[in-house]
Amino acid sequence: MKTMLKTVFNTILISLFSIANCLVMAQAKGNCETPEYQQFDFWLGQWQVTNPVNNQVRQLWQQSNDKGKTWATLFDGTYAKATNQ
Repeated sequence: MKTMLKTVFNTILISLFSIANCLVMAQAKGNCETPEYQQFDFWLGQWQVTNPVNNQVRQLWQQSNDKGKTWATLFDGTYAKATNQ
């Protein structure tokens, strides 16, 4: 009888912890409305993707030290597919 009571008690205890954890996780998901979570929203929208010319790809790195008011180029390079030798 004691074993059965312990099992029931442990089951109820685990269930309560699981419910509490689900509630905390649900509340945490709602915090994505703050501005810091919206910083990359400029990527939203429609984009036109094209094939690279002459099998070359350009890589451009830029950096802003004034929160996006001005930008400086750090690296501007072109990569071409290696030819089979």
